[in-house]
Amino acid sequence: MKLLITIVNKGKCSLVTEICHKFKIDFQTVYTGKGTASSERLEMLSLGETEKEIILSLVSDKDIVLILNELNQSIDFNKVGNGVAFSVQLDSIGSSTYQYLMEGLGGLTNGK
Repeated sequence: MKLLITIVNKGKCSLVTEICHKFKIDFQTVYTGKGTASSERLEMLSLGETEKEIILSLVSDKDIVLILNELNQSIDFNKVGNGVAFSVQLDSIGSSTYQYLMEGLGGLTNGK
């Protein structure tokens, strides 16, 4: 089991959640955040505040490479400023813990 962390510009989280739903990812949580660029740099480039969406998804080991590839094709993480996605191994969570989380959270799939 892996925790997929995806950070994209505000308004792009639906692309991420659609791809995850395609792979039958049942647990996703969406948070809002702000970028880290200094206000001087933003003003110099005539940009407003950089709002971000952070999507946390529980993904099986077998699907992670496929999901990351599809995310990269859809969002183009190779282009600066489009976002980032990475995964963290969750060694201490098994299928029974996952099932407990899903039942305890009532099948939560998208919370803000």
